[in-house]
Amino acid sequence: MNSFPGFGPPGTLTAGTSLVKNPVAVNSVTTQAHGLGAIPDFYIAYMECLTAQANYSVGNRIDLRSMDVSNGNSSAEFVADATNVVLLLPNNLPLIYDKTTPTTGVTPTAASWKIVVIPYKLN
Repeated sequence: MNSFPGFGPPGTLTAGTSLVKNPVAVNSVTTQAHGLGAIPDFYIAYMECLTAQANYSVGNRIDLRSMDVSNGNSSAEFVADATNVVLLLPNNLPLIYDKTTPTTGVTPTAASWKIVVIPYKLN
């Protein structure tokens, strides 16, 4: 396989066990052993719609990194060590924007969404 100049040989990307909070519960801490044997190099983290809200359909996903934390809303936070991924959820969720009217911010209903964090290690 070819590598990108200056980046060395290609590696292997391994996904760890996903942390899933289904449905979301605010004021909670969720811990999941990821099984990677080392601190993950990066994550994919998203909220997935379980019950239609703000013109999102069941199965639609919103990247957690793109969510609005203005107007006093908090963000979900995740941390990891060599063993676990931990999801910390405060007393409210980040604002989402109506899928068809992006100028309208909505506080998501926790029971209408799940959060998924997928840790990855590059070997």
